[in-house]
Amino acid sequence: MKHLRSIDDIGGREGAEKLFRFTDHIKANESVYKRKALNDKIIASLFFEASTGTRITSEAAALWLGADVIPVSGEEATSLAKGESIEDTVRRIMGCVDAIILRHKDDNSAHRAAAVSSIPIIGGGAGKAHHTTQAILDVYTMREYKKRVDELCVAVIGDLQNGRTVHSLIELLTLYDKIKIFECSVNGLELPQKYINTILERGGEYKKCENIEDIPHDADALYCTRIQQERLEFPSEREKKEFFTRLDYEKEKTRIDSKKLSCFSKDTLIMHPLPRNSNNGESEITNEVVGTGDQPGDPRCIIFEQATNGFHTRKAVLMTCMGMEGK
Repeated sequence: MKHLRSIDDIGGREGAEKLFRFTDHIKANESVYKRKALNDKIIASLFFEASTGTRITSEAAALWLGADVIPVSGEEATSLAKGESIEDTVRRIMGCVDAIILRHKDDNSAHRAAAVSSIPIIGGGAGKAHHTTQAILDVYTMREYKKRVDELCVAVIGDLQNGRTVHSLIELLTLYDKIKIFECSVNGLELPQKYINTILERGGEYKKCENIEDIPHDADALYCTRIQQERLEFPSEREKKEFFTRLDYEKEKTRIDSKKLSCFSKDTLIMHPLPRNSNNGESEITNEVVGTGDQPGDPRCIIFEQATNGFHTRKAVLMTCMGMEGK
């Protein structure tokens, strides 16, 4: 695996399992890898969209492995603001770095970069289409807590039209057997049909639920997402107005709180790719579930443990893409 542009690059179920096992191996043998494995490498971290978790865990993983990192944040800081293409940006820098981590608003950005690159391109989020390293950490987390991936029952909740994390998650989960996916989406932001087709064509089960309470109460995981207002597009002003008129209702319908969780199994995981809209009191998962500095949250909520796993899985991704797996 040279590039990691989408789930297609992983190498199927066996490729995913190799990454998960390698992640476990690195965690169990830190002294072998820390500050040593990539100590002669330079990584360019090109984040042309906002990021906290993906950027920091990717760069921290590279630094932990011993690499030097050149961070770039925002188009305005680069020649993309002057009209340069992604392809020319990659051509210009690939002679002086060993790998590129790339986030960009274009759905095909990682594929475009890889098409002209002689060094590994690792996607850190591409438009609405792909967030492969997020899916890897998500499924790794499910595997860690559930001790399996086959036959998982996962509910995806919120903005499923624009959420690239959900799209990649479905593509990765359905490499496994007998996966069940339940949808509880914001009206107008439903899961695109192509991902429903993927579930069914790979032998999984799919069902749409109107409310969170309609999801099977023994579900293995509730995977919540925020409404991505920065990606919303409307054919007309009238449809835009109608959407925002009903937005408060839609947020409430898909919000996870203690009351809604009361009917779910003690073993149901509460997950979120982050960020959540936690600064305005209208989060997709309430503070009583997540916990605050003064009050513990619901023990089923593992969103920050999930985020930390991104640091670990991205070490394995970096080494694998750079041809150093097992070294």
